[in-house]
Amino acid sequence: MPAGRGSDDSSTDTGQFINPETDCTDYQATAGIEGDTIKIGTVRPASGNFAPYATITSGLEAYFKTVNDAGGVKAGDGTVDIVLSLAPVAIKDVPDAMYAEVARAEALEAPYRQTILQFTKVDGKTHIITYEFNTPNNEIQSLRTIWAAPDAFPAEVTREKLSPTTDAVVSGTGPVFTATSSQPYAGTTGGATTITSDMEISPAALKIADRGLAADGSVVWGPAKGEWMTFERASTGVSTSRLGDGLIVINYPSNIRSDRVAKNNDLVVAHYIGSIGDGTAFDTSFERGSPFRYNFDGPMLDGWKRAMGDVRVGMKRKLIIPGAMGWKDKGYPRKGIGPNATLFFQIEILDIQEQVRPENLPPVEIKPDDMNTKPMDQQKLDQQKLDQPKLVPLEKKEETMSPVPIDMNL
Repeated sequence: MPAGRGSDDSSTDTGQFINPETDCTDYQATAGIEGDTIKIGTVRPASGNFAPYATITSGLEAYFKTVNDAGGVKAGDGTVDIVLSLAPVAIKDVPDAMYAEVARAEALEAPYRQTILQFTKVDGKTHIITYEFNTPNNEIQSLRTIWAAPDAFPAEVTREKLSPTTDAVVSGTGPVFTATSSQPYAGTTGGATTITSDMEISPAALKIADRGLAADGSVVWGPAKGEWMTFERASTGVSTSRLGDGLIVINYPSNIRSDRVAKNNDLVVAHYIGSIGDGTAFDTSFERGSPFRYNFDGPMLDGWKRAMGDVRVGMKRKLIIPGAMGWKDKGYPRKGIGPNATLFFQIEILDIQEQVRPENLPPVEIKPDDMNTKPMDQQKLDQQKLDQPKLVPLEKKEETMSPVPIDMNL
């Protein structure tokens, strides 16, 4: 077992564990927009939840696609793979909810859309209501990739942070269901004045038709009336490890550039974003334009040290650190972090540098020209000293360290 890592046994935590590679149903688009590929990662609803909608969710298993289809998959003259991943989550005053996010396949750690779907009954009919987050950029930082560990969905995200957008009415008796917007809703995306959404759900495929309409009802963007975008199964490559006591590691597909694992005395260079449950980012090396450097065996948050014991260059991962392994009951008031706050880190390892400690330097060899008749050549001795590697104590590299040091000596 790598240093600093714990068991991958999901039974160490309470709540439902959903492994995104064994419990997910992923889909990949093969039609609707020529040449485009869209992948959808989904997670089955938690046992006992969604009971009134089981016949729908067993085929749907929660899917969602960004409104602007063309903008989501086109990249200049080419196309990109888009991943849409969903999971059932617990949100105060929003029962039977699912979290959904959309990201490029090569950047799953940085989704470009987050939303909530709610299944509900109105006058005996099943509705799927879509909510956007009423936050800057419609994003909550701490929720990135939370579909891979949905039981860790932060309690700070409540109904007050949501704004409803679409309301689709579900029809059918199974195994095929359709969901259609009860009425067009206002939207200015891509020059449209209103937007409609249609969905066809079956065990074999998911079909979506989101359309932007002009004032005269003509289609501005999206598939033509009667046409669909079809999705088929694929895989996300994301994995989740639970290290016990609520510590969670989510690993992204990464371009590992070296098999060398960090060891004591190494200097680790990383980019990271740190946030708390409500999405507030308390620090980010990206905005500073300077990576975070830390001594691998130096004082760090308990959760960070435990989860990052196997770091290699190129690794990308998310950490969910419970308060007992973070800043504990003292919190970090200067950065708005309360007592026992859960911490969320997005991390990319840029480099691992081996450091030379004074005790590892070779001795200076001094050889007088003539031990019997001549004194030591002082000039030669001085030159030998100058030729030795210059020692810069690691603890003095304050200018390269994060303004929010992730250690316990605060």
